[in-house]
Amino acid sequence: DVIQFVNARFCEMVGYKPHEMIGKVANELLVAPEDREWIKQKLAARTRGISDKYEIQVVRKSGEKMWVQISGAPEVDANGRVIGSIGVHTDITDRRRAEAALRASEARYRLLFERNLAGVFRTSIHGRILDCNDAFARIFGYHSCDEILTRRSALEFYENPADREELIRKLRRDRTLTNYEIRLRRRDGEPIWLLENVSLVEEAGSEPILEGTLIDITD
Repeated sequence: DVIQFVNARFCEMVGYKPHEMIGKVANELLVAPEDREWIKQKLAARTRGISDKYEIQVVRKSGEKMWVQISGAPEVDANGRVIGSIGVHTDITDRRRAEAALRASEARYRLLFERNLAGVFRTSIHGRILDCNDAFARIFGYHSCDEILTRRSALEFYENPADREELIRKLRRDRTLTNYEIRLRRRDGEPIWLLENVSLVEEAGSEPILEGTLIDITD
């Protein structure tokens, strides 16, 4: 599409003067090379009266890339033929960077979680197992986290339900327990002693969560 009009805010956003853009093909002047074919197909598929919203990378005059969200609609002539488009561009670069940083952080956390030699777990306060690593599963005689999650309840690992109640009572009082020794049982019923570090995590509007680690100290 050939650029026919831009406002002052758009010029400020991309770093060009109006005369540097008017009459130029937007896809060639502004769109990042990796998005050009996609946006070309997107515009070719425009249908009369259908508004659209999408996110692309735009190249500023300085050469710096930025992310914009485009809310656009086709422009039609008296015969209903699509002759162009009208779009509002919003700078979402900071949001996209924050999302990318969050994904990277989550990936690092997951890697640490899965490769930890200690058993790592998250359960509801009522004992439902929400997540664990394979080391946790092996402590209780299972092969993997996927296998243990089918049980759904950590309460089955307790020989005495009162031990679980005591754990919760202390967590409600202290929020965190460090080097807490507790006797539980494996899948085959064999008793084991574990060293537990656990915290009670509470967020507004959601059920409290227990997050922690276990080390087998039976020997």
